[in-house]
Amino acid sequence: MLAFEFMNLSRNQTLKIVVACKKLIKEHGVFKFTFSQLSQESGISTGVLHRNIKSKDDLMILNFITVVDSHIKLVEDLIESDLNHQEQFICHISYPAFFGSLYESHGGVNFLGANPGLIKNAQPEFIELLAGAFSELSLVNNRVFNEIFPVNSSDRNLTHKALRHAFFISRGAAVASCNRFISKNTTSIDLVMEIVHDVIKPLEWPQGHTEVSYKKIKNYMRNISDLGLTVVI
Repeated sequence: MLAFEFMNLSRNQTLKIVVACKKLIKEHGVFKFTFSQLSQESGISTGVLHRNIKSKDDLMILNFITVVDSHIKLVEDLIESDLNHQEQFICHISYPAFFGSLYESHGGVNFLGANPGLIKNAQPEFIELLAGAFSELSLVNNRVFNEIFPVNSSDRNLTHKALRHAFFISRGAAVASCNRFISKNTTSIDLVMEIVHDVIKPLEWPQGHTEVSYKKIKNYMRNISDLGLTVVI
C-alpha cells in the first residue's frame, strides 16, 4: 500500500475503515454518516479515528489511495497474465467500466477522493499523498503502454491518436457505468471492448498478438473482480 507513515494505523485497520466508509456512503450518502457510525461499522475506536483522520475530506482521500493501491496490483497481475498484448490492452482500458457496472456505489465513491470540493479541508499530509498517488498511477500506466502497446509502430501519429481515444473511452465508459440514470445497454462491457478493439486493431501488433477473444478477456475480468481488486475510474 502507498505509504501512510504519518498515520498510526495498520494496513488491516486502514482497509476496515475504507470498507466501512464505502458501506456508509452507500447507505447514508457522503454528508449524513457520522464518525461514531464509522467506528461502529469498522471496529476502530473513535479515539483512534480522530487522532488520524480529522475530517471526511481526509476520509475521501484515504479511500481513493487504497483504490490506487489496488489498481497498481491489478496492472501487475494483468501484465503477467496469459492474455496476448492486444487482449491485455483491451482489458486494461475496459476493466474500469466492467468494475463500475458490477459495483455502482464503489465506482461512484472512487471519484470522491479527487473532487476538489470534497477535499479542500484535508490535512496537508493527505493532499501530498494524493499527489503522490497520481504520480504513481502515471508510472503504472506508462508501464502498461511501454510493455504491451505497440509504441514502435511505423505510424507514430496513428499510435498516439489510438492511445488518446482509448483513454477517453475508458474514462467515459467508466463514468457512464456508475450512472444509475444511463441504460446499461449503452455501456455493456461487450460494446466497450468492441469499440476499444476497433480503435487499436489497425496498429502493428506483433505476431501472436493479433487475435482477440472477448470471452477470454471477460473471464479474466471476472476472476479479477472476484479478488476484490478495485480500480481508479
